[in-house]
Amino acid sequence: MASLEWVTERVRSACNGRGHLETDAIFRVVDEIRKQADLAPDAVVVLLSRIRHAGNWFSIGEGNSHYMHADDWNLFTATSFRLPVTFLLASNIIMRGMYDTLDEVVYRAHEDARGCIMDMCLDKQDISLKMRTADACPECMARIRSRIKAGHLDANVVIDCFRIMDRVRRDLMFRRRWRLDPEPGRLTVSGYAQQIDLPSRRVQMSPIQRALYQFFLLHPKGVRLVDLRDEVHLREIIRLYRIMATKGTPEEQAQVIRGVVEDMEDKLQQHLSRIRRAFRQALGFREAGLYTIEGKPGEPYRIRLYRQFVRWTDRDGHPVDCGPDTDVT
Repeated sequence: MASLEWVTERVRSACNGRGHLETDAIFRVVDEIRKQADLAPDAVVVLLSRIRHAGNWFSIGEGNSHYMHADDWNLFTATSFRLPVTFLLASNIIMRGMYDTLDEVVYRAHEDARGCIMDMCLDKQDISLKMRTADACPECMARIRSRIKAGHLDANVVIDCFRIMDRVRRDLMFRRRWRLDPEPGRLTVSGYAQQIDLPSRRVQMSPIQRALYQFFLLHPKGVRLVDLRDEVHLREIIRLYRIMATKGTPEEQAQVIRGVVEDMEDKLQQHLSRIRRAFRQALGFREAGLYTIEGKPGEPYRIRLYRQFVRWTDRDGHPVDCGPDTDVT
């Protein structure tokens, strides 16, 4: 079993004098991980690390071994590492089948960016162009077809990889268009499960988190966290939770919410953190702050979004009034 601690120790010990990872060292570590975890030789192993590649590459791959740099992506793509890493892993899978060796991939890579998966992106700003196109240039597409015909690439795998890259592209373009919009995107609460949606995006939250979020939607001026245990607020959160709870008796559901608002085992802060994470995954760090539950210790926590941008209908389709907006900043 390759534990996180074991992998971290192996990666750090493989760094050069400047604290970076040389290409050969990366593949040695990946081989060690494969052996330690008792993985099959054809299993794909991806080393995701905040430690830089010595040549400042964001990703590198050969065979079934891959390295992805998981830091600094916000400087070039205005997003967290998840989208670019997903994109590069998909593109690397295609590229490793286009040529037989890593040296040949590097030799054939385009020094001048053209919006192709084979762009070298020496200027890291060019990575955005590659991700916005999610495509291969005619020359590289011809190479992909020839390798499929020769049996070096699986057509279904290539298609799946392009679909993944296109999904990342659409996600990135959605976030860019969001920034151009002078008004916030409308937040919608609707349906039997009272799911929370943004334009073209569902915000993935558990029933407990949706109940907490909906409670704060109903209180534009905010509520101190310590006051959530007051009987009136507690009953309101329990009522919201029971609408969408999928398990437990009414008494058990009430006990669950009581345990959360009384902050047993730090559960309340955990749920608030997961709500923030859900919005950041849907929108990115910058835009998410308008929609998340924020506040300072001892002061009211609130959602800053003006309620004119909230459309909430109950299970029967009737509108739910979230109250008047407030000028509290």
